[in-house]
Amino acid sequence: VDATRPPAAPPPSTEKASERKARASRELSYALACSPESETMGELFVMQHELAKQMLVNRRNLKSLVSKVRLELPEEAKRFTEREKDMEKVNKFLEATKEAKRLLKRERRAEQQKLNLAAAEAAVAQSTRHS
Repeated sequence: VDATRPPAAPPPSTEKASERKARASRELSYALACSPESETMGELFVMQHELAKQMLVNRRNLKSLVSKVRLELPEEAKRFTEREKDMEKVNKFLEATKEAKRLLKRERRAEQQKLNLAAAEAAVAQSTRHS
């Protein structure tokens, strides 16, 4: 009896009881030959089978994801470059606003200094010490 493959079963209606017992014995010996040596090995085989199934599922999901990304990549790149250009415009606007505020502050300071100088000159002109 070859232990590498299961024995072929004849149709059940033509089989005698002794033949059924012999066939069951052969099938049992085949099953025992294929079974793992210990419960731990059996659990390892089950886990390897689960891992292989999960690997196939992951591979299928990754292929689907890659195809979607490949289709959407040019559009996403276009949106990214547009967003970069928009951010550059915003940064230029913010920098121009900051510069305008600095200039206004400088002009106000200069104007205040002129007013202070004029007030000081007027005070000196009215002062009795200066005459």
